[in-house]
Amino acid sequence: MVRQPDSSPSYGGYEALYSAAVEPDVFKCAVSVDGVSDLLGNMKFERSFGADSARYTYWVKSQGDPTADATRMMSHSPYRLAAGWKTPTLLIHGDKDEIVPIEESRQMKRALEGAGKPVRYIEIEGMGHGPSSDDEWTRVLSEIEAFLAVHIGEPPPSTPAAKPTR
Repeated sequence: MVRQPDSSPSYGGYEALYSAAVEPDVFKCAVSVDGVSDLLGNMKFERSFGADSARYTYWVKSQGDPTADATRMMSHSPYRLAAGWKTPTLLIHGDKDEIVPIEESRQMKRALEGAGKPVRYIEIEGMGHGPSSDDEWTRVLSEIEAFLAVHIGEPPPSTPAAKPTR
């Protein structure tokens, strides 16, 4: 069993999407695993755990109040920025994710497809928030590697390690 990294795939997924949206000429492609695409929608989900829950309180402090900061949060939600998208995008999401609802990736896919933008969507049956089994890691990393090979190119062949000189 492979240990899941301590960092959350959702923030990295959000950041990849947002960066691709606001800096479309910088990136050759973007990969989001279990990423948030709608800050307001995510806040609604977090609030479902209770307006005074630790989860919701944390996100209000981190992202802002969904009422007072709604305009800013909408302008920073990648799915709302699909019209200007240029970057080929890979979306991967587990259908058993209890941290970020799968609808976040589904709506990003719909927004990109609706805007005629390049997107590949992979929904992994049984996977929670990020891969946790060897099979899930293999699937996710293989999909990412294949996507990067198409959009960035094959990695250079491995070279033997240099022998130390004396």
